[in-house]
Amino acid sequence: MRSWITTVGPSPFALINTFWAAVERDKWVSERIFLIYNEQTQSLLPGISQALTRIVKENGSRAPEIRCKLINEDDLGN
Repeated sequence: MRSWITTVGPSPFALINTFWAAVERDKWVSERIFLIYNEQTQSLLPGISQALTRIVKENGSRAPEIRCKLINEDDLGN
């Protein structure tokens, strides 16, 4: 199963465009996507998830499984 793991930063298009390029240029379509976010980027998750799902579906695959993981930037050991 192909998986894409990425962090969510303050610019959602940095993440979306990188993912889109991997799909378009390399035909690398993910079945599972892991989004690692913090409290400041949590509000971006719905839009990012929607965009990534659309990219995958428009390239002939079914909607990917998307998992989100909250991290505390002050305690990266957990």
